Amino acid sequence: PGIQILGDPRHGGGSYGPRASQPRRIEFEYRRHGTRGFVAAVRPDTGEVVHHDVYDKDRRFNSTETVAFLERLRTKLAAAGYRRIHLVLDNASTHRSAATTTYLAEHASWFTT
Repeated sequence: PGIQILGDPRHGGGSYGPRASQPRRIEFEYRRHGTRGFVAAVRPDTGEVVHHDVYDKDRRFNSTETVAFLERLRTKLAAAGYRRIHLVLDNASTHRSAATTTYLAEHASWFTT
């Protein structure tokens, strides 16, 4: 879930004004600002995105973070009146971990995987 954070080339002298009847030109170079983790769930009925940000580069998206995200998702959707969540998971290690499978088993009435 790592996303590369890039600076906007329009700030810091990377662009210059257009010539007559031509589009504005933007320099192709940009400044790198590292990577950030971002995990999200999309509600298909509304298109709303429920996200979980992992900003600290030393903080990894592990089983604890996965369970925290699932609990936040469950709590948010329960408050909106939903009673069932259908999950589509890949084979990432955090999805198959003992902590995640225990959490999903404890909340089996909420989650379909």
